[in-house]
Amino acid sequence: MRPVPHVMGVAETRHLGIYDLLIGSVAHQVGWADFYAGTTLTMHRDVIATTPHQLPCLAFYHPAMQELLLGAAAEAGARVRRGAAVRDVRRAHLPPWCLEKMGVPRKFVHGCLVGADRRSSQIRACTGFEVRRDPDGNLIAGVLMDDIRAPEAIAQLVVHSELGQQAVIFPQGEGRARTYFCCYNTHPRHHGADELPGYLETCKKVGMNSEFYQGARPAGPLATFDGAKTWVQHPYHDGSALVGDAAAANDPYGGQGLGLTGTCVGCAING
Repeated sequence: MRPVPHVMGVAETRHLGIYDLLIGSVAHQVGWADFYAGTTLTMHRDVIATTPHQLPCLAFYHPAMQELLLGAAAEAGARVRRGAAVRDVRRAHLPPWCLEKMGVPRKFVHGCLVGADRRSSQIRACTGFEVRRDPDGNLIAGVLMDDIRAPEAIAQLVVHSELGQQAVIFPQGEGRARTYFCCYNTHPRHHGADELPGYLETCKKVGMNSEFYQGARPAGPLATFDGAKTWVQHPYHDGSALVGDAAAANDPYGGQGLGLTGTCVGCAING
């Protein structure tokens, strides 16, 4: 198993014009990454100096980021409909129309329909995109935690090759961090608060510094996800397009499935 590569996403935020918005409000900058083989430090990497765009990694709390960008979109003229849920998308004629529910069904006609509704995309299912999937291989468990004692400017990535396992701590600032445990799909899954002690013990067994977890407490749910790569070969047709996780445009090979954990991962990583 390889450590999570550094990295992807931050340069794109600058190209989209939201980089300054993120770092000025919700994003925590992580400029270093420590790579370990078990308990042996193999690399203390300066992310800014060793990536093409000379940018740090960004980590943030996903709900806060979503609210920030949604507000910015509204200020730029987008119409935001709270409490709306897509129930159906039909392509009986072009342009496609979308049936939405806000208390009662409503019909909206669009010249182009763009689905950005995460990895379990309803729009993808309704518009007939074919999803492809690799065989199952890896699992990734993760939980957001407060009072983590790891350095806040350094991502921690530990690989235990003999076990085929990996532990990750990605700081978000002010003692909060995303924590992960990656393994083969033969390993028991960790779900729920009752399994948190066992989850932390597996991370320590991989070689993560046990002191980082002392006094830490969960700030979100613990869950395990399949790490098989999924994708849509051509994420556009007949006036409909998919973007982000809806397009299943992810490659979990290096990250052991981090790109698949939409409710778990809270970082944009620089490439």
